[in-house]
Amino acid sequence: MRRTLVDTSVSVEHFRGRRVPALEVLLRANAALLSPYVRLELLQAVRTDEARELAYLLGGIPQVPHRDDVFPAAEAMLEARLFGCAAPSFDRAFDRLAKLGLATLFRLPRARR
Repeated sequence: MRRTLVDTSVSVEHFRGRRVPALEVLLRANAALLSPYVRLELLQAVRTDEARELAYLLGGIPQVPHRDDVFPAAEAMLEARLFGCAAPSFDRAFDRLAKLGLATLFRLPRARR
């Protein structure tokens, strides 16, 4: 089975306890991939007491390779959002990867987000 890049919307549904059967299939087949951006978004969205457990669970899902400067750049963009500054969405980057055939993208329809 080809590896599939899992969007934040899918991960959020799964970790909130809602069934996402297609994600369950990917996880069982070890075919799910996380972007470091998605991982960062998920970890920043949980309470401190939940972060360690979530980090452990996310550690079992392979990540897309990334450069060393990815996390500082992502943190700066997320911080800018907190101060009301417009920050680019990672959705466009994921769409581009899918269009280039470099990754299959799994995202929930907008109505479910």
